Amino acid sequence: MDEVKRASSVRDGNTAKIDHLMSAHRDCGDGSRPPQLRYLVCSSPRCGSNLVGDMLYQSEVAGDPLEYLNPRFIRGWRREKKIEASAKLSLNTYLEDIEVRRSTPNGHFGLKAHFEHLFRFEREAERVGFLRRFDRVVFLRRRDKTAQAVSLHRARVTQVWSSFDRQFLEEGDSRLKQEVAFDPEALMQALSDLIAQDCGWKSLLERSGLAYEEFWYENLLADWSGEGGRLMRSLNLPQERWGSTPTLARQGSKDDPFVLRFRGLLGV
Repeated sequence: MDEVKRASSVRDGNTAKIDHLMSAHRDCGDGSRPPQLRYLVCSSPRCGSNLVGDMLYQSEVAGDPLEYLNPRFIRGWRREKKIEASAKLSLNTYLEDIEVRRSTPNGHFGLKAHFEHLFRFEREAERVGFLRRFDRVVFLRRRDKTAQAVSLHRARVTQVWSSFDRQFLEEGDSRLKQEVAFDPEALMQALSDLIAQDCGWKSLLERSGLAYEEFWYENLLADWSGEGGRLMRSLNLPQERWGSTPTLARQGSKDDPFVLRFRGLLGV
């Protein structure tokens, strides 16, 4: 990989994957009608949001809830539309294009956002205004913050965010077998970032007064059909469209030595 490609990988993660996700290949609407129901999945990195988002996409009735506010995805949209990076972009124009392309025929559109993606809005009123675009709000969380922090640290180093990424990496890509060092400072930063994002969502949702449904990653793994069905019902969708098994492979393991070592460092 030459230096230009390496720099792009650091900036955009798996660029080939993002370009695929933002291409017309993923469009599920005819591009002629705005959605009838918009929903937002509030999340933080490594809380199972990729898994949940892919399950909703695979249902074929829930749109394609991707991180459309993520700057990496916006750059992917610009590449797909052949819009120069320096050209001014209206967020409303961008979202209107995404909404008509990514609404399923039943009129559902979904968007997934980490709290950090709201930093583009300078004032709280703008953040609340963005939330009010949506008819349904889902808050996806993870209780085990140490495991979540380890997962985030690994993903930040390798830029491999789910098993889906691997099909877009060239054979021999170093990230496929990359060993990630145990880095206490980076792990503590990851933990701090995750707590800040989770608390940020909780605080903003409470202050906004908007109704929302809360889901936990651990509960979902423990009761896949029950929690998945509850999620579908909360989005006014038929629960039987929730798949019987996960579509993405789990990245970590229960007895991850990194997690055990990190807990020991924290005295947990």
